[in-house]
Amino acid sequence: MSIKNYGFTKKERISSKIEIDKLFSEGKGFITYPLRIIFLEISSENNNEKVDTRVSVLINVPKRKFKKATDRNHLKRLIRESYRLNKHSLTEIQILKDKRLLVVFLYLPDEKKTFSEIENAIKKAIEILKTKIG
Repeated sequence: MSIKNYGFTKKERISSKIEIDKLFSEGKGFITYPLRIIFLEISSENNNEKVDTRVSVLINVPKRKFKKATDRNHLKRLIRESYRLNKHSLTEIQILKDKRLLVVFLYLPDEKKTFSEIENAIKKAIEILKTKIG
């Protein structure tokens, strides 16, 4: 039985401009409303990578739809929390495959959604990701 790590560290976030550009140009996508998911699986550069860097995530809530930073930050916090609670099965698959997965969660609607709606979309997205990479 594996011990689940519920953390979401800075190492699990995509911050490299090169990775972001590669993800948007070469990545595949699908929609689980209210989120659009874009993902790209790449081979690990070195085999000594830590376990939590197997799946890297970027979360985006557009400024065009939510003018107030507090609204954008609130939605990003909801998406981040629901991903953090449900990421384990995705991380375990990537450890077995010895590859990295880059994922972007783009928020689509013009109105705020509840945590349960976002969490359901994240769960469905993780299941679809598992089948597509898997």
